[in-house]
Amino acid sequence: MRSVGNGLVLLLLSISLPTSLWAAVLESPTSGSFQSGIGLIRGWACEANQIDIVIDDSLTLQAAYGTSRDDTQASCGKTNTGFGLTMNWNLLSNGLHTVRALVDGQPFGNASFTVTTVGQQFLTGVVKSAVADNFPQRGKITQLQWQESAQNFVITSVSDKTPFFSVENDVPALTARTVFKVPDGQRLVITDVIIANPTASGSCCAEILRNGSFATSFISVPPGASFQHTFGTEIEFTAGETVGVHNGANSGSLNFYLSGFLTNP
Repeated sequence: MRSVGNGLVLLLLSISLPTSLWAAVLESPTSGSFQSGIGLIRGWACEANQIDIVIDDSLTLQAAYGTSRDDTQASCGKTNTGFGLTMNWNLLSNGLHTVRALVDGQPFGNASFTVTTVGQQFLTGVVKSAVADNFPQRGKITQLQWQESAQNFVITSVSDKTPFFSVENDVPALTARTVFKVPDGQRLVITDVIIANPTASGSCCAEILRNGSFATSFISVPPGASFQHTFGTEIEFTAGETVGVHNGANSGSLNFYLSGFLTNP
């Protein structure tokens, strides 16, 4: 109670929120995140007639509302609370952007995020695979494949990997030697090679072999020196294939060191 002049004024503070704002959450994108390809702006709201998504305070789009979200039963007393809006992030410029979410015109969530595009709105006609080493844990290898419909890389497999090493010393001139056969149900990836030439003459023609045929181009190693290389694109061998080394020089021996890993196909 507060006295004003000669009267008494009862000050009542009552704060009431619209039912639609009791619980509403923008789950993605999150602040500080990175976005690319085709993504989903999503979240949930207990009650809504309309969910609007505002990009960079300039583009307003309406999200679909009412998808099933069993995890909101406790908060909302029902499950048809999800909302989502498919977004091609390639339509935006590279760099920092903002998103705001509104339920029936009232804001309830916002985020700042970074977009990286492929330089065009929809990339077509390309095929590419990649490998994430030691992901999601050390000792695992994750295969990635470009998926046009998603405009992004997707995970195609996660498998264990076993380190592979092969040391072949004193491989004579004009000699090929088989060093390993990939077991059934596995795949070998050679990532690094060292070729040492301990002789007094240069070697012109060292190679790594696949089933007796060249898997690499000719590698020259100066006399008394070594060649060391990490492959930007690894040399892969499938189950049943053999790995070999070849000393194509007319004289002198070479030492080969190969390393990589074995994993599931």
